[in-house]
Amino acid sequence: MSSTIWTSSSSALIFCAVVAAAVPLQATTTFVPVSNPKGIAYDDVSHTLYVASGSSVVRYDTQTNQFLPSIVLGSGQESLYGIDLSPDGKTLAVADDQSTTNTNWIYEVDTATGAATQVTFQKNGPYGTYEGGTVTVAFGADGNLLVSSDFPGSGQTPLRLYDPSTGNTTILGLVDQASTLVPNANRETIAIAEGNSSLGPIDSYNVETGVFQHATYTNWFNAEVGVNSSATQYAVSTYDGTFIYNSSFQQIGMLGQYANNGPIDVVYSPNSNVMYASWWSYGSGTRQVREFSTTTFQQIGTLDAFGSQSGSFNQFSNYNFSNGDMTIAADGSELFATIPGGISIINLPEPGTFVLAGIGLVALVGAARRNKPGRRHRQATSKRPIWKDAAQGN
Repeated sequence: MSSTIWTSSSSALIFCAVVAAAVPLQATTTFVPVSNPKGIAYDDVSHTLYVASGSSVVRYDTQTNQFLPSIVLGSGQESLYGIDLSPDGKTLAVADDQSTTNTNWIYEVDTATGAATQVTFQKNGPYGTYEGGTVTVAFGADGNLLVSSDFPGSGQTPLRLYDPSTGNTTILGLVDQASTLVPNANRETIAIAEGNSSLGPIDSYNVETGVFQHATYTNWFNAEVGVNSSATQYAVSTYDGTFIYNSSFQQIGMLGQYANNGPIDVVYSPNSNVMYASWWSYGSGTRQVREFSTTTFQQIGTLDAFGSQSGSFNQFSNYNFSNGDMTIAADGSELFATIPGGISIINLPEPGTFVLAGIGLVALVGAARRNKPGRRHRQATSKRPIWKDAAQGN
């Protein structure tokens, strides 16, 4: 872009062009060391990052860049996986892949005090006591919690809906083991990628209506799932690439290439038409989180997820909770990704935000003609293009 200034006198005409370039603001990265990180959740109000790690929930203050005391659950022998914060931020739900013969469970953690309560479920699926522990959890806008569970081997397990206010549990249906549950930004829809099935079933749960819907199949083993803020677009990662679906679960796009490269996980910006994909590549690996337009599916940016850390994302896995799992802050300002040895916090510039970098100044001086009677004087002008943010709402 340039700003143009005209000046005139009886003897000279001076033209000055100040040339500037629009340069995208760069993201910054912070590394948080955490042993064997699994589920991650972030509280925008308290600026607290929660990470499931072994039998503990690690807590980290992103404003002070300091660890808070970890929360140890159960006997200290737990195998914690998925976690999620309630809509009011007062409760952290934690899945535990351990179980007994007749029961499995989750933990409800009071985020103010750190006090934890174990909530048990009876193993009453089609395979009864063969069901394993719990794997992923997701709160709806109504405060109720969806829970998926594991199976030692290969099989289906109950998809449970737990009401924390009453303690009641409802079985919505059966899903393949270790299904991934991800709510959209307003938590009115929960996307479900069923696990460990070559059919690759994809489901959704409508929080307002209470309808659990079997939607479509990728015909590949599903790993992760993402859903945009309006629940009009879904992204499901597989070894064949990431399938993009509309609200009717018709495929409208594809990211990546079979057995070569593609997303490990995809998360959507809550306030712009952008999605972020942690990227794997056969053989060499990558350090990248790639940005894509949700309307054209064209790549629009690349972020270094590792910053000053060495290493890269591992190869693609057919299962959830491999490195490259991500979540995003409710305001879209920070992206959190699991990488080997910890969590990468990527501070994101607002989409469409630019700084002006000055390049040079050009001046032309020459003889000026006298203005003839009736000739109009050229007025001083300053032409500046208007930079707009990416379209709001997706």
